[in-house]
Amino acid sequence: MLSGAWKNTHVYCGNPAHTEKCEMTLQIRNNSPVYACEHCKNVMSTYLFEKMIDKCSKTIVDGMMNGEYVLLTNTQWRVKTQRYKVLRHDDDAIDVEFFDDVFADKED
Repeated sequence: MLSGAWKNTHVYCGNPAHTEKCEMTLQIRNNSPVYACEHCKNVMSTYLFEKMIDKCSKTIVDGMMNGEYVLLTNTQWRVKTQRYKVLRHDDDAIDVEFFDDVFADKED
């Protein structure tokens, strides 16, 4: 894992109904820490957050090992019902959009 990855990674709600970018914040729900959207039911567990960081870090480190400078901006992937898209990646931060389709039809 890259140094400072937890501090420098920001997750945004990928709910298509949002008209503006909405950062998900760390909250306690059902006695567990999760990243949650204030405007819908979209949540990401800290376990999924760590797996997301691991995936990004591995891609960057693999590139570095091959002498490449890797920028992940616009990289997308799915894991089961979860959708991820890197909105921005530079030397300072990684911003990732996240949406779990399980919450697609649920309102706050």
